[in-house]
Amino acid sequence: MIRLDELNYAEHMNKNGFDRMCSIYELTIYAKWLKYLGETDEYIEKDLIKFAKEHDENFNYQIHYYKIDNALKNMSEYSLRLPITTIVTKNEWDSICRVSDERFRRVLFIMLVVAKFLKNNDTWIGEKERNYLQDLYGLFCVSDTDIYKLAHVSFNPKTDRDKMFREFHKLGLAKFMARKSSYRYVTFVDDDSEPFIEINDYKHLIWYYDRQTGVDNIFECSLCGGLFKKRTNNQIYCSDNCLKTSKKNWKRKYDKSRKQNNNII
Repeated sequence: MIRLDELNYAEHMNKNGFDRMCSIYELTIYAKWLKYLGETDEYIEKDLIKFAKEHDENFNYQIHYYKIDNALKNMSEYSLRLPITTIVTKNEWDSICRVSDERFRRVLFIMLVVAKFLKNNDTWIGEKERNYLQDLYGLFCVSDTDIYKLAHVSFNPKTDRDKMFREFHKLGLAKFMARKSSYRYVTFVDDDSEPFIEINDYKHLIWYYDRQTGVDNIFECSLCGGLFKKRTNNQIYCSDNCLKTSKKNWKRKYDKSRKQNNNII
């Protein structure tokens, strides 16, 4: 699963370990995060091995050394991808609304946001010559599976996918470079149109689409600006900040009660 906000995910990994298993992809994010914090290459290599051993009981450096080596190599070529604001413009939204199927519109929305986010948040720092495709605005390389997960849709891979891309191609909205390639090309990027949706929360990316199409229980957190679904009428924070504020309120009440008891004594 692609992680657009690598800073947030690296901090999550540091607290909770791997999402599923010790993969090169997740080790790379963790290595880039340590580099972002200013650690040396020597420290990062040692900490990667330690981290992998602590959070994956099946990790054996003698067997899986290549995962560490690849993560370090990737770290030297790409920096940590940080969260930035992505704008969906009015013309882009109108283009998405031209698609007939609701599932296809959700996918197209994700494709657009991912394409713009990755292009405006290029983390390439390697010395090798770039492929000319990497500089083509609207082009991105993400698997269909990851796109469908971000869009919260399920497809029949033999029929729905082909039908969807035929419609995208017919409307002149998107293309795929080759049948077995992960390159996708969104052709309706229009940054000159008026801003319509401002995206900052990449953990709940599709909720921006849902909110725009009439889902009425999605709100922005008063502290971090992230999206959340209300559980109570009084909720004004996302789940993470609800927990943080609850702990702060409990500590404040506890300290106040303790101070009053000391005064009585």
